[in-house]
Amino acid sequence: MKATTVALFVSCLWASTSWATPPSSEEEIAKPEPVEIPTVVVEKRRPTEDSAAPATVISREDVTDAMSSLPEILDEQPGLRIQRLGGLESFSTVSIRGSSSDQVLVALDGIPLNAAEGGGVDLSTIPFGPLDRIVVYRGVTPLSFGTSAIGGVVSMHSRTISRPWLEMEAGGGSFGTRMARGFGGSGGDGWGVGVAVDYVGSEGNFSFVDDHGTLFQADDDQTTERKNNAFDQASVLVKTHVDLNATWRLGVIDWFLWRSQGLPGMASAPTEKASLRRMRNLLGFRLHGRPSRRFPLDVAVVPYVSWSQTELSDPLSEAGFGADEIRDQSWVPGMNTTIKWPLFFGDDDIILFSPGLNVAYRYERFMPRDDGASIAYDASERHRLSAALELDVDVAPVETQFLVSGRYESLWNAVHQPENRPIVTDPASNNGDTDAWTFRGGVVNRSLRDTEFRANVSYGVRFPSLHELFGNNGTLLGNPGLDPERGLGLDMGLVYSTPRTLRPNHWSTELFGFARWTEDLIHFVQNAQNISVAQNISSARVFGVEWGTYFDVLRHLRGRGSVTWLHSEDRSDTAARRGKRLPQQPEWKAFVRLEGYVRIKGWVSEMGASAELEFVSGNYRDPANLVAVPERWLLGAGLYVQSQSSGLRLDVTARNLTNDTVLDYTGFPLPGLSVMATLRYTPTMDGLERS
Repeated sequence: MKATTVALFVSCLWASTSWATPPSSEEEIAKPEPVEIPTVVVEKRRPTEDSAAPATVISREDVTDAMSSLPEILDEQPGLRIQRLGGLESFSTVSIRGSSSDQVLVALDGIPLNAAEGGGVDLSTIPFGPLDRIVVYRGVTPLSFGTSAIGGVVSMHSRTISRPWLEMEAGGGSFGTRMARGFGGSGGDGWGVGVAVDYVGSEGNFSFVDDHGTLFQADDDQTTERKNNAFDQASVLVKTHVDLNATWRLGVIDWFLWRSQGLPGMASAPTEKASLRRMRNLLGFRLHGRPSRRFPLDVAVVPYVSWSQTELSDPLSEAGFGADEIRDQSWVPGMNTTIKWPLFFGDDDIILFSPGLNVAYRYERFMPRDDGASIAYDASERHRLSAALELDVDVAPVETQFLVSGRYESLWNAVHQPENRPIVTDPASNNGDTDAWTFRGGVVNRSLRDTEFRANVSYGVRFPSLHELFGNNGTLLGNPGLDPERGLGLDMGLVYSTPRTLRPNHWSTELFGFARWTEDLIHFVQNAQNISVAQNISSARVFGVEWGTYFDVLRHLRGRGSVTWLHSEDRSDTAARRGKRLPQQPEWKAFVRLEGYVRIKGWVSEMGASAELEFVSGNYRDPANLVAVPERWLLGAGLYVQSQSSGLRLDVTARNLTNDTVLDYTGFPLPGLSVMATLRYTPTMDGLERS
């Protein structure tokens, strides 16, 4: 029992580190093997930050399809739904268990990426090249992320270099798509620096069936090409770390993104000149260590600052934004501090008692500007503060872990009423300042061999965005009287993984049931003058079941899959919506991939072929459920050849083999048949640390 608790103690300290763990004598202890939810291959198990949470760990070694993007990778996971505004690398957001994209927290190395002005994080702008792994927490928010998130968290971890390293990849394919990336650097004992450069672009001129806006009339349907859909995107990520002494490590990360793209508009009304350009820079620091060798106190301090600028050019007024030139900027500085103190109790140290504290502060400033009309609107600003306490108790005799936490979250505005931006206040006395108490409880039981039972209850909030509070220009009116969205969630399930004694054969699976009730959902309501006002107008009820699995057996067969059943119901007082299914939330979603491979002695060390199938049941595009989206089946296939001695790997992937016409949003088609190929040079992974 004592050995088990010692391993759990080391695991707690390791799991709190999202960039790198400072060196100590404890590193010589055998690494623990915490159980994860492996819907993808995880040969080297990596801990999550919350052992009770339904969590999926996605390792970069297991993403092998040519030109794989972050939205495509996440769309394969149980409980997740990606919604895209068009083709490759188009605006993409994530929904977890029927949530809105605003209710999902997206973080890079513990730094939140959610924009100050609101709206879901555009996953298409995040390159997969610099990432080591992605951890998805469904329905809960671990302590170290600061604020609560009703839907859950997508936590991305970038790679850390500890010695000389070089990796390159290039590829391309259908619709004039091209890609190139490189990752390299150097390091040694106590230091390391890495640089990742990523580029992707496409003409985006895929063919689709245009119904000319007449959904129920097929006489005027015709096949045409998507216009004004080209884009170019480049990013540079620099990450370094240095050990200050035997117990403290300082890490620095800087990520710059540039993107230029056309705005194609709806399929039945294509644009010619509308375009969008984005720039973003994220600078973050992480000081992590243990102040005392006598007391196992674990401290992580993460200050950061994020800047972004979005420029819309619409000289012909094609995009319908009501302005020719818009340039919006936002600044988001903040700091996140987490302290954990694992303690042992009992005659044989059979109880691990781990209190934790998190304090997070975030300042948000949004500055809209209409360059076409030479108007600089007043900036909207606000402060966000949260403080949380957590108690994690692991009782070895009953092989059960209990977790409970409470969090206070507060929001107040530095500018209550911008003078030249019209707003609506209801009630008039409210200026957008608000606060909330949220909580989380979880339990894990490991009494069944190789199996975990997990259960969670959580209550979270989503504060109104700056757009919703103060608007942007004359077409979007702010409403500082908005209440936060509130959600209560429950889930329970089982996680099983075969023991290591059966290796190389491996099988793991997870099954969870979940339910969530949300209140005061915020929507922009449009009036007859085409003016939209944000209002709390609805509530929703969601429940469902999610299942995921992975196997690697017989030294020749790999596979992974997921199935999600989701029942969603609008509970608002509006007669046209009450009792209807939430838009864009299908009842069934499934993914399965099978891969056969052979290992060969020679220059070609491994080769294989894969087939995959995705199914999405019919759903609706509008809250009243008047416009239906038909079900879809998408078939894909791939081939690869790998040379371990040279570090080369060639992948060829075909998607949508049946060339079906599909879409997520009305008027924004997705590509049909596409073929992509990549050639990558990847040496052994010995030069990388697991961050």
